[in-house]
Amino acid sequence: MLPQNTIMNIAMKTYRHPIVRHPAISIIFIGLVCLTALAVHAVTGTTEVLFTEPEIAWLKKHPVITAAPDPDFPPVEFFDNQGAYRGIAADTIALIEKKLGIRFNIIRLKNWDEVLEYARAGKIDMITAATPTPQRRAYLRFTESIVDLPSVIIVRQSVKQNLSMADLKGMKIAVVNQYAFHDFMINNHPDIELNPVADTQTGLRMVSFGMVDAMVGNIATASYNIEKEKITNLRIAGRSEFIYNLAFAPLKGIPELHGILQKGLSLITAREKEKIYSKWIKLEQISPFNSRKFWIGLIAAAVCVMLAIAGVLIWNRSLQRLVKQRTNALEVQVKKHQAAKQVIVEKETRYRNIMENTINGVAVFKSENNGKNFVFVDFNKAGEHIDNIKREDLIGRNVLDIFPGMKAAGLYEMMTRVWSTGEAEHYSTTYYQDNRISGWRECFFYKLPSREIVMVYTDKTKRKLAERALRESEEKLAGIINAVNDLLVIVDGHLEIIWANPIAKRLFGPDMVGKTCCTIFADHGERCEGCSVEKSLADGKMYDHECQVVTDDGKVVEFWATSSSAALDNDGQPKTVVMILRDVTEKKVLAAETLRAGHLAAIGELAAGVAHEINNPINSVINLAQILSNESENGSFTGDIAGRMLKESNRIADIVSSLLAFARDRKKRKCPISIAETLDETLAITEVQIRKDGILLDIDLDHGLPPVVGQMQQIQQVFLNLINNARYALNQKFPDADDQKCMTISGHCISENGLQFVQLTFTDTGIGITRDLLPHVMKPFFTSKPSGVGTGLGLSISHGIVTDHGGKMDISSVTDEFTRITVTLPVASGQ
Repeated sequence: MLPQNTIMNIAMKTYRHPIVRHPAISIIFIGLVCLTALAVHAVTGTTEVLFTEPEIAWLKKHPVITAAPDPDFPPVEFFDNQGAYRGIAADTIALIEKKLGIRFNIIRLKNWDEVLEYARAGKIDMITAATPTPQRRAYLRFTESIVDLPSVIIVRQSVKQNLSMADLKGMKIAVVNQYAFHDFMINNHPDIELNPVADTQTGLRMVSFGMVDAMVGNIATASYNIEKEKITNLRIAGRSEFIYNLAFAPLKGIPELHGILQKGLSLITAREKEKIYSKWIKLEQISPFNSRKFWIGLIAAAVCVMLAIAGVLIWNRSLQRLVKQRTNALEVQVKKHQAAKQVIVEKETRYRNIMENTINGVAVFKSENNGKNFVFVDFNKAGEHIDNIKREDLIGRNVLDIFPGMKAAGLYEMMTRVWSTGEAEHYSTTYYQDNRISGWRECFFYKLPSREIVMVYTDKTKRKLAERALRESEEKLAGIINAVNDLLVIVDGHLEIIWANPIAKRLFGPDMVGKTCCTIFADHGERCEGCSVEKSLADGKMYDHECQVVTDDGKVVEFWATSSSAALDNDGQPKTVVMILRDVTEKKVLAAETLRAGHLAAIGELAAGVAHEINNPINSVINLAQILSNESENGSFTGDIAGRMLKESNRIADIVSSLLAFARDRKKRKCPISIAETLDETLAITEVQIRKDGILLDIDLDHGLPPVVGQMQQIQQVFLNLINNARYALNQKFPDADDQKCMTISGHCISENGLQFVQLTFTDTGIGITRDLLPHVMKPFFTSKPSGVGTGLGLSISHGIVTDHGGKMDISSVTDEFTRITVTLPVASGQ
């Protein structure tokens, strides 16, 4: 039973109001208080209920149950203009308080979104009226329903036809944001376009003004608001598939409260339920004339009416003024409230559009336990796609349950720090992995004024893989370029070198980039005639040509150059050309040497043939001269002629023998040979020409020179080349015979580093070699002789033969004085 002192407290608080303290009104008020006391006294007290031990223990620990209603959901529940909690759910809770003797603390929150937010965060014990949905069952436990309300489709009266759920496709439908029907539509009709609004009044106005095509909501709330707002151009066009089974919803983690509420609901009779329902929802009324309470109320009302009539005339004028003032103030507040609601709706729509249309993943977390845990409160579609998870599977759950790898990656620590300091932090691209997903993530954390943490993140996996593939491709390309021995350069349309590989830069200098190809490779600023680069730029085809380039150090290098287009412009025309220059100097030397070897072989074959042809008749001449000499007397003219014939014939025989030796197989393996014999055979071939040129020849070989390992024909070729070069130099300086026209060939044995060598020195007193040409005389194709006189290969080939035999060849010279060439060959082992 309601305590008397409670009634008196309420009466005193009410009596303080200025209107009630009017003399006439006071009489009426005192009468009403008395009647109220009588009515309360007639009501029975609390009912005994058997609670379980856990329920009793929980009630002792929680003597007051904190509950949050939807602040604007009439007639189910709402707060009136005085801030009192009203509606079906409010009456049901008041009845349970009486029957169970328990207390509820009703807290007023801003809107339904905040009610759900408080429930997810565990800030309340229960929600007073909610419909079960899959999303809400994750954190709420529902009792049996306290009222069942069908949802209806509301349209403008200009829409004549009746509608079903199937007819809503293609229409813009208003629903209250995060109400049960909103979740129902998302889960079961994702193809219907929804326009979430802040409350039912806003949705009805939007339908009335044609901003949306229809609204779906429960029939009771819709009827209540249509009547309250005096909206006359709306009608109900049909019913939806959904029924609001409104129930008490304690938190999932409080099973004791669920049992307590179930017991309370079981004590409410059908008559009591019907009374509450009929109070707030207009139905066909049952005749009250047989009700005792009706007659008591009627009598009390009659008394009140009579008392009221006496005072009505007195304060009617003042009441009208007060009502007008209050009405004007209320209209202002309503307009402000409607404008604020519209702003909230716009912000919510803007927020949801940003959330759902950004390519970045966005997650919103609510802190628990003072920043130690974080629970999902929102998650967008991009995040669902990136992490392959549905929003409904993580709302209300701890972040580490969904993404356990966040601690190892340092993300969780960053979230805690941002929540603590309030300063935003950027998480650079790092690899994330757990037992479900893996990839590269870049994240940004910041804190909202609501103390929620927002994580905006991007999947960088494809970019990282592309960067890795590009890096590997570049490394492969760099490896290929570095492994290529050819020169590679890229030339643009102005014939400027825009890139060169390391080998090209080593040969032509690092500053070759930025210069024209004709400046680098042709040593002039003008474009080359028939330039292959220009041809490739013109038609995109590949062109080859041979070129000779002089490097900075004076080295002459032969190249085989290939030009082909490397890149195309927007019109499909070549804009750059890659040039590949292959050094063919050695190849040309080998080709020339092969050609020279062929010539020598041909000469050898010719010499062998001539020698054989001469050998037979000369033997006959020698034999006949010998017979003639034998038959002639000593000192006679005939004997003298015969002796001269023998001498000249033997000299011819020696020449023939040398020619045969030169013509022998040049491919035989190296073996110990005598330097003296090799030099004698060479001189046998050239001595006649030397004497003919008037050259004074001086041979100075040490006696008993040890043999060297080599091929006689190749060493003979070296000696022959050096002698011919000396003859040319001497003839250039001394066209005729001269006492200074001398060639000296000396030889002796030397020791270097404990090894024995035979050293031959060829010295002539000819024109000599200038100092600037001396470093280049042994390079392939270099010659100081006039065109057609020399190939420039003699000294190069000779140097190669000596080097191949393990020896060395040195040159020293003074212009117009002498030239000295030293050939050093290793002594055969065991000598």
